[in-house]
Formats: sequence, structure tokens, C-alpha cells
Amino acid sequence: MPDPVSPISAAGLPGGGPADSPFARISRLMRRGMALFWLFAALLGVLVAHQFRVQQQAAERIAQSREAFGDITQLRMRMSDLLAAVIMFEHLQNPELFAPRIACGALCEHLPRLARHVDDRPEMHETVRRAMVWDARLAASLREALLAADRGVASEEVAALVAHAREVELPQLRRKIDEIALSEVQTLAARQMQSSHTTLRLLAALFLMTLGTAATAAWLHRQGRRIAQEGLHAEQAVLALALEDPLTGLPNRRMLAESGALLLHRARRQQQAVALMLVDLDGFKQVNDAYGHAAGDALLRDVGARMRETLREGDLLVRLGGDEFVVLLDGSASAAEVLRVGQRLVEAVGRPVALPGGAQATVSASIGLACFPADSERLEGLLAAADEALYSAKRAGKNRLCRAGRDSVAHVLRPEPPSGGSTPPLQTPPLNEPAAS
Repeated sequence: MPDPVSPISAAGLPGGGPADSPFARISRLMRRGMALFWLFAALLGVLVAHQFRVQQQAAERIAQSREAFGDITQLRMRMSDLLAAVIMFEHLQNPELFAPRIACGALCEHLPRLARHVDDRPEMHETVRRAMVWDARLAASLREALLAADRGVASEEVAALVAHAREVELPQLRRKIDEIALSEVQTLAARQMQSSHTTLRLLAALFLMTLGTAATAAWLHRQGRRIAQEGLHAEQAVLALALEDPLTGLPNRRMLAESGALLLHRARRQQQAVALMLVDLDGFKQVNDAYGHAAGDALLRDVGARMRETLREGDLLVRLGGDEFVVLLDGSASAAEVLRVGQRLVEAVGRPVALPGGAQATVSASIGLACFPADSERLEGLLAAADEALYSAKRAGKNRLCRAGRDSVAHVLRPEPPSGGSTPPLQTPPLNEPAAS
């Protein structure tokens, strides 16, 4: 058998079920915020990792381009040295001048590495390979020429090779190497530009990510504030419902306990009197039995509104429950004014009430009056004294006010009907003195 659903959990807060409550919505908002946060964090992590890898690859390519450009520069210098050695060999015939330029030394160590750099570029690879071949041939031929010069014998084959190198091969190789160097410079510049663009893209992505994070935080803050305000309004509504009678809209018993305690505390501090009236409607049960509960509810709302209109702004009217009401008058009211208020209450309640369906009903009010501090210094004591006075008023014939005292019937005040002439003077002792027996 399924568990029964409680009315509160089924109904939730006003305006929707539990899923629409501010607490549920703020919980969903927090979950969405965390999901967005982790999404941004994941995207940022992926972006940073990708950009780091791209930057690393770009840095490696730039380093390779710089290394290749350095090797090409070394190769061009080697070709220049060979060309100078050839020219010296042909025109000066002085081995001491061109012999140092034949030796390759540390420069030739870069040639194999350069060949590896240009493996994926056929034209450049062919130029480097030819340069390495001619470097070896010319170096060998010139060394042979040096030996021949020492022996006093000149080689026509060496002379022809040297002449061909000077006129054809070395100029072509220098032009090709210059083109390679220029191409490598352009490649290096393009790779540096690409690296700069990659960095700019990373910064732009980080900026957009920051903007997105800020916008998400602002949205979450705005949504959180709105939900918090709705929660405060809902809390105020719940608090109002907790302190308000749902039928008449008047304060309820809880409100009486809180406001009554404050009023008595202030009256005690200022040494003032407070009057409490307990009002009971005579004939209300008969209206309920004759016309139904809907008519009784309408009568209670109408009577409550009438009594509210007869009181001052600072006075408190409370519905205890059923057809019982409590009136609290603060210390600014004199004894005569308190009784006049009671008289107006009796008159207001006694006027006919229009019921749903066109019928009319008339009820009367029996009122028990108790005063602070004469009858009690506590709210519960005042309610008990007023209750005794109320029953004294009912025993005396209802439709009247009776003040608490040892002989409550002796202090009955029944207002004259509106058409019955003038009202007799109200003779009553001060509120802060016990009623005479």
C-alpha cells in the first residue's frame, strides 16, 4: 500500500507545488550554476591544452626554421669561400691565399643536418645535395691542384673543373641558396606570425570565456536575487497566514499572544491601563443551523468588518475562533471611552446582516470587559476575567457589556436601541481600579 501524501507536501507553497517552491528553484539554480561552472572549466581546460600543444608545435617549427636558416647561411658562406678559392686559384696562383678557404672545418658539420631539414622539400633538397657534392669535388680538386703545384705539374682537368664551377655551378648554387634562404626567412616569419595569431586566439578565447563566466555569474546572481525575493514574499505570506484568520482576515490567537504581550509590557512600563473585551455573538448557532455554514461565514466576515470600523487605528481586533472575538484597547482610552467603544460594538453587531441568497439575519453581542492591571497583570488572567464577565452578561440577558468584578451582574451596561432615546450616562470606576462589588 503506498504511503499517504500529506496535504502540505501535495499542495506546497502558494503558487505551485513543491517543485515550484523557492527552495527547490534555488536548488535547481545552484545545480545549473555548478554544471555551467564545470562546463566552462572543462572547455577552458581543453582550450588551454589544445593551445599549449599548438604553441609547442609552433615553437618547435620556429626553432627548426631558425636552425635551418642558420645552416643555409653557413652553406652560403661555404659556397662563397669556394668561389673565392677558385678565383684565387685561377688568377693569383698563390696556394697560401686560397688554401685556407678549401678547408671546411666546423661549417661542414651543418650540411647533413640541413639535408634532414629539407627532406620534405624536393627542390631545396636537390640544391643542398648538389652543394654538398660540389663542395667535396672542388675541395678535392683544389687539394690536387696544390699538390700538383708543389710538383710543378698543372692538371688541365682540374683547371677545367674549376673553371666550370666558377662560371656555372657555384653562381647557380649561390642563387638557389639565396632563394632557399629567402624562402626560409618567409617561412620563419609566417610561423612566427602564426604563433602570434595562436596566442591572440588564445587570449581572445580566454577573454570570451571570462565574459561568458561573468555573464553566467551575473545571470545566476540575478536569478538568485529574484528567487530569494520570491522566497521572502512567500515567507511573509506564510507568516501572514500564521498570524491571520483565513476567514475574516483579522489577526488570530497567535497574533493576540504576541501583540498583547507587547501592549501589556508597554503599559506596565508607562503605568497605563489596558482594556480587554471578549465578544461573543448571540444567536450565531441558529443562523448556521438555519442558513448553512456559508451564510455563517459571510455573517462572521461582515460582523468582523463592522467591529473593525468602530475601533481606533491602534486598537487590536482578534478572532479567537468560532464566534468569539477579542478587542484590546491601549492605555490612551479612558474608562468612559472604553465603555463607549463597547456600546458601539454592541450596536454594530446588532444591525441586520445580508446573507447570500437574499436572506437577512440578526445577531447580538455579549461582551466581557477586563482591565489591566486592576483585574490581572497577565494576558491569560485578563482573558479569564473577561470570560467570567462575558458569561455574566449572557446570564443577565445578553446583548450587553459586563465588566469583571466579584459581582459581575452589578456592572452590566446595555446600550439603548438606536430609536430608544438618549443613552444614560456611563458611570464606571477608573480602569486601573478594581470594579466595586
